[in-house]
Amino acid sequence: NPNHSYLNPYHGAMGAVAETVRNLVSVGAEPLALVDNLNFASPEKPEVYWGFAETVKGLADAAKAFGLAYVSGNVSFYNEVAERPIKPTPVVAGLGKTRLENIPKGHFEDDLLIGVVGLTESELGGSELFVSLGIEGGFAPRVNLEEEKANAKGILRATQEGLVRAVHDVSRGGIAVALTEMALNGVGFIAELSKVPSRTSNPLEVAFSESHGRYIVAFPEESLAKLKALFRHFAVIGRTGGGNAVFLWNGEELLKKPVSELKAVHESLPRLLGEEE
Repeated sequence: NPNHSYLNPYHGAMGAVAETVRNLVSVGAEPLALVDNLNFASPEKPEVYWGFAETVKGLADAAKAFGLAYVSGNVSFYNEVAERPIKPTPVVAGLGKTRLENIPKGHFEDDLLIGVVGLTESELGGSELFVSLGIEGGFAPRVNLEEEKANAKGILRATQEGLVRAVHDVSRGGIAVALTEMALNGVGFIAELSKVPSRTSNPLEVAFSESHGRYIVAFPEESLAKLKALFRHFAVIGRTGGGNAVFLWNGEELLKKPVSELKAVHESLPRLLGEEE
């Protein structure tokens, strides 16, 4: 995430590792190894070299915390256009091992509880919300390695024990986007965002903060007690069902949209971004 790395290259790099781990455990895979691909401007510029050094530290510290090794990687320097440097862009991929029967779905089914794992902070710096509004600066998300490890371990156990039907990590766009993506198969939801475990009472921050260490899980009611026991920060925020995506704050409706409309917007994004031929 170059927007995070531009504001904080150390935590931006750790965040890339953490998100890779979250993606693996979300499909019930035990992380085994990493590869990296580091893209920077001219290292002859002091600020670029500093960002590169901080990135390497972040990649190393996160990998050590998870007990993972980089088995391959490469570095690309002098990425500039008309002497304008690119933002620091570390790319991380991971390898994991799972049993096919342990892989939960990434989308909602009818009549399940919706839970949020992890703590939301006031971290809108580098977020998709700020980018869309043209706002630069702010506090980029910081990685709490101990909580990240604990939540990943809990999610892996929840998937292996069949406690959850669907899992989605929370990353770009925050909780609001993660919930919406899980509904794109056509099953809607009602979500009470004021119940999200958080250190902020600002609805925008709760909805769109890109704090690390978080997951959305959908599960049957009989799994609730076991899931609560797995995580330090966990809350039920709603239920799946219907054809609308409904976001509430203390019972008041913030947004209600048909899932079909959101799906149409989602499918049009590649065309709007010029990614289709």
